[in-house]
Amino acid sequence: MDYTKKLDNYFKTFEPQTDVIVVGTSPSLNSYDFGKYIDKFKTVIRVNKCFFDGMYQHTGNKIDIWSTTDNYRWDYFHPIKSEPLTIWPRKDGVAAAMGDRYHEFDNVNVDSDTWSFLMKHYGGNKFRYRYKKSKDLGKFIGVGTGLITLDRAIIEFSKITIIGHTFYLEGGNDERALNFYNKEEDDEHKQNRKDYFKGDEHRFRQMDFVQNWISENKITLLNPFEYDNLRTRKK
Repeated sequence: MDYTKKLDNYFKTFEPQTDVIVVGTSPSLNSYDFGKYIDKFKTVIRVNKCFFDGMYQHTGNKIDIWSTTDNYRWDYFHPIKSEPLTIWPRKDGVAAAMGDRYHEFDNVNVDSDTWSFLMKHYGGNKFRYRYKKSKDLGKFIGVGTGLITLDRAIIEFSKITIIGHTFYLEGGNDERALNFYNKEEDDEHKQNRKDYFKGDEHRFRQMDFVQNWISENKITLLNPFEYDNLRTRKK
């Protein structure tokens, strides 16, 4: 049975198993029309450049929380929607930029911890915006925003569904770090491969966290076949 038919059968009676889904930006999103199933979830969390024209059948339209590294690299892309939107900035500078840029939009809410940072920042007091990461994740140098978002979502919601988090392990010998909206690797990811990736080891380490969370029943996959053809460690 081919991939599409397997998914057609799987989604015939589909209902969300969790209230929350975290949608990444992996090329795996392009493989099927996942959008209508993603939008069924009560809370949809998305990461970085999460929408692209002509791709909504794959990604869906709904967004409740946007977790972002920064947005200058996407020409200040921001997923402004008519419904209320909460921002999870990755770090202090991002929180400040979000507060500066989006305070004029009534439907954008930088979460309470971030507002606390902004008030203290502009009041002249030093305050670092952070959430409490998992112990091991806090020691992970070069950890991606996608994994940070999964970690935070588990802390706040206990159990989540995910899709689009393949950590650039799409298979074959192509080690480029690609997103669903671009067939070319951007300069930043190319540099990250040199600085952090150490071949595939960095990617495998991120996948290890996800596999552990799956085994602990904290994560379930929207696409149950998404990890079937990814690169694996050589034995």
